[in-house]
Amino acid sequence: MQFDDTFPHRVASCRARLGLTQSELASKIGVVQRMIAAYEIGESKPRMKVLIKLAEALNVSEEWLASGDGQEPDIRRKPSSAPARQIPIISSENVSAWLYDSGEKKNLIEKLHTTSLPLSNLGFALVIDDAAMASSDQFGYGFPRKCLVFFDPCMEAEDQDYVLVLMLDGKTMFRQLFAGYSGTILQPIDSRYPPENLTSYEDEEGNTPMLIPAVSYEVQLPSAERLQDSALG
Repeated sequence: MQFDDTFPHRVASCRARLGLTQSELASKIGVVQRMIAAYEIGESKPRMKVLIKLAEALNVSEEWLASGDGQEPDIRRKPSSAPARQIPIISSENVSAWLYDSGEKKNLIEKLHTTSLPLSNLGFALVIDDAAMASSDQFGYGFPRKCLVFFDPCMEAEDQDYVLVLMLDGKTMFRQLFAGYSGTILQPIDSRYPPENLTSYEDEEGNTPMLIPAVSYEVQLPSAERLQDSALG
């Protein structure tokens, strides 16, 4: 299948006209959010199997989506089919307890956040405040301090995912994962901070930290707090 230079624009415009976020579209076709972002900025093209799923999710033909051949379909905006649900926001100190303690978990929840993300029942959100991840990478990803990041421990972490590293002692660290011949590297976005090898956190028995993929994030601008105050007033 031949792709023309306007393929990224068609993906982005079709997604927007259907009212889907990148995360929602990624979930529909079985890829991670960063792949949708890569399609939309022209950094990557899908293989045929993924293109078929992508076209189906966007209600267009594969030929038109890839090359623009044929008449542009009439795509009418519709809400996401994913039902809204409440995801717990917890503190980083309570991640281990959230995953492994069999007792009551309500006391671990700081608040609930409504989202349409199809997270598993163990999904949760953290407020990330990490200077090493606050700048932007080549794809435009950056995590401003105190942004809200959603994680799903039932997903398997893959190369280049952003992950929450759950240390064996219960502490956490947020980094990007790079898996290659040189080992599994935990890479900060800001180059002023050093990368680390996952093996440096192994214990004497060879146990390594758990890697929990981040699936989406939200950022509130400074004026959001004033908006909430005015609503309460």
